[in-house]
Amino acid sequence: MAEITKVTVAGVTGAIGQPLVEALAQAGFTVQALTRTGLSDTVQRSLNGIKVIQTDYTNRQQLELALQGQHAVISTLGDTAGAVAAQQALIEASLATGVHRFIPSEFGSDTLHPRVRTFPFFATKLAHQALLHHAATSTHHPNFTYTLLITGPFLDWGLSTVPFILNLGTRNATLYDGGNVPFSTTRVSTLVAALVATLRKPHATANRTLYIHDGIITQNQLLAQATALLPTPTTTTTTTTGDHQQHFTRTLVDTRVLEAEAWEAFHAVQADPLTWIFPFINASLWSRDQLCVFRRTDNRLLGLPELEGVELAGVVEDEVRAALRVFGICGNGGNGGGVCAPLPSLAGEGGVPIDGMPAVDSRTADKAFEEGRAKLAGFVLSS
Repeated sequence: MAEITKVTVAGVTGAIGQPLVEALAQAGFTVQALTRTGLSDTVQRSLNGIKVIQTDYTNRQQLELALQGQHAVISTLGDTAGAVAAQQALIEASLATGVHRFIPSEFGSDTLHPRVRTFPFFATKLAHQALLHHAATSTHHPNFTYTLLITGPFLDWGLSTVPFILNLGTRNATLYDGGNVPFSTTRVSTLVAALVATLRKPHATANRTLYIHDGIITQNQLLAQATALLPTPTTTTTTTTGDHQQHFTRTLVDTRVLEAEAWEAFHAVQADPLTWIFPFINASLWSRDQLCVFRRTDNRLLGLPELEGVELAGVVEDEVRAALRVFGICGNGGNGGGVCAPLPSLAGEGGVPIDGMPAVDSRTADKAFEEGRAKLAGFVLSS
């Protein structure tokens, strides 16, 4: 298989795209960023000289022109309705222009698990998988290959940006099936390293699904870490029990009930997508049936460490501490339990996201969560 040197990254305004283009450039790849028309000058300047092509994803001619001569295309477009349509167009343009490798925005739940594959939210991911597999095995595209990367939920993003793993900022923890369900989780920086390594090993990663993670944790481990970082409160809640009662209220969710309600909502006439999208995602991650725990990974193939014990605990502490500071809560070693300044690595000058994590600014944790839900369903909340 020919060496991959020219790479297009589609979607550079989210948590993954910007650190990815920078890592690829540093690794010696010739990189260009593909984005929708109307990208702000501030975001363009933040890309540190990376070539940016603004395009209309509905214009096939524009897409094909942008991808001429490219060896690989990585999509970080996400899961909104518009992003799904854009990725479909991107795959078709890649096939038309002779791109050698396509990596879709697959990151997250284990879409190869038979149960997860039945959940309606993942239907478009499965359709894109089928399209890629068909193209890779077709005589019409003899040089085309693909790679899927499955990561579990992003630990940093799911705590600090759209806090759906645990909403530490509200001090109300939603625990699925008791909170002791193990799940694989990955930081954005680890995914970025995996994508770079995937392109450096084109033969070994061709037409494969790769499982990666930083390690396996539980929601209760995250909650215990958050509790350990918080100063002793002056009041306690009477609505919870156990070790965490002084710091967090807990909402316990049975994923079997959640999944049944999600199916009912999905089949309802004129169903609101928000009533079933997140329940299916949450069931795919935290079901007691352990649908998102990777007992075998491809970390070694990609030269990535697999964290356990003290190393994993250190990463968990770092990410929990970052989330507490993002939402204005100081832990031990902070400002005595007062309001914390945002971590420098989380917000750049003028609010431009750096290190892969968009700045939260003054948003509350609830607003951050609801904005994430709405965006996933293809809506935008009013400011």
